[in-house]
Amino acid sequence: MNKLGRIALVGFLTAFGMAFGCSSDDDGGSGDDDDDAAAAGGADTSSGGSTDGSSGSDDGVGGQEVGSGGTASGGSPSGDGGATAGGAGEAATGTGGTVPTDGPCRSLAGLEDCGSESVQAQTVPINVLLVVDKSASMTADPGDWGESKWNALHGALSSALNQVRGVVSWGLELFPTSAGDTPIPTPCSTPEDRCCEMPESAELNVPVAGGAQNVTEILNQLNNTDPSGGTPTAVALQHAYEYFVNGAGADLSGERYVLLATDGAPNCDSEAECSIDTCTLNLEGEAGSSCPPPDDPNAANCCANRPEACLDDSGTLAQIQALADSGIQTVVVGIPGSELYQTNLEEFATAGGFTKLDGDIGYYEVTQEGGVDELRDTFVEITTALVTDCEIEITQDIPNPNEVNVAVDCVVIPRGEESGTENRWFFDDPQEPTVIIISGPICDTIQSEGVDRIDTVYGCPTIEIG
Repeated sequence: MNKLGRIALVGFLTAFGMAFGCSSDDDGGSGDDDDDAAAAGGADTSSGGSTDGSSGSDDGVGGQEVGSGGTASGGSPSGDGGATAGGAGEAATGTGGTVPTDGPCRSLAGLEDCGSESVQAQTVPINVLLVVDKSASMTADPGDWGESKWNALHGALSSALNQVRGVVSWGLELFPTSAGDTPIPTPCSTPEDRCCEMPESAELNVPVAGGAQNVTEILNQLNNTDPSGGTPTAVALQHAYEYFVNGAGADLSGERYVLLATDGAPNCDSEAECSIDTCTLNLEGEAGSSCPPPDDPNAANCCANRPEACLDDSGTLAQIQALADSGIQTVVVGIPGSELYQTNLEEFATAGGFTKLDGDIGYYEVTQEGGVDELRDTFVEITTALVTDCEIEITQDIPNPNEVNVAVDCVVIPRGEESGTENRWFFDDPQEPTVIIISGPICDTIQSEGVDRIDTVYGCPTIEIG
């Protein structure tokens, strides 16, 4: 099982000597008054940035000065002004520093006069393509939901996407999708109705991009779409592969994921052959219907003349494996209606490489009993898993665990016990640490808004809560 994180340590390792002192020489400031202002929690108006959001100076320092009691609105690390450091300074016990364009933090107050090394942890761009089942069965109300699965899905995605739209880039592919301007009809029962239609090329309904506008475009697309047709899951995943590997998505930096949400079995392979045991019409049929279940003594194979209704588990699995082989993980969500195919969804999730950490099954199952709330919570859980962790993997030997400090946007976070109200960090195992865990309000900022940089600093006595 593999849990995702958006923070990765990169190979940036530099000896600093006394570079972490807080004198004016360290950050190119214009005098002691600037340092005093930073330590007190006020804005530094020296060359690092300005309080009115102007750009950083040509000396490349850029960024904000963050004190223990507040943040400045100085220029962004790229020099274009206006960025802030979120809540990084709120509980930082008198520490402050400047966020540089590149290289180490220019100053980390409290770590003066000691030799040190720093490893920078950088945020990793996250790109997620939503591959969403819009087959006719999505119009059903699964019991006491009070609305269709399609409308519930729209609301659930709205909640989840808006929570992380600043740190995740989203795209959308619906399946099936008309290859032209004529919608797939409802009801759809024959090949002539184009039940399984998909565009020939890997065109997405909404290409992957960041920002609020793209989230709005995805939600509008869902709102303006009426479910219809079959479930050509394998073709949809093939398009996702082509987009990410050979199309415009190949140029996206960072991690790439597919989030597959479906309420039933993959089908729509017109060349398939199957027995009654893998005919979706029989599997989903009821006693006395024209396509009774396979264990009905009067049942006949309803896929004999409807090959597109055969379960296309092998074709779907092959596409998920192809994505995984290219470094693209697939998250699987089963919506009510998919219960019959739990074994298949388990196989898809395992092959996709992103499996749920808790519970007996690896894919994300939304139950009929759980209702709309469970559907919403499921997508929120997934998106949270995508943008966390507030955990930094330790990638090198630590000579002295008591000479480690952590800085978020160049503000030192004290070491202490886990806290929901104060910014703290701690080791997963004090004796043999493998991970540094950040907690408190700054963790919420990392997850919801992102930060410019996180540094682990070695060689200086650890600042702790006494």
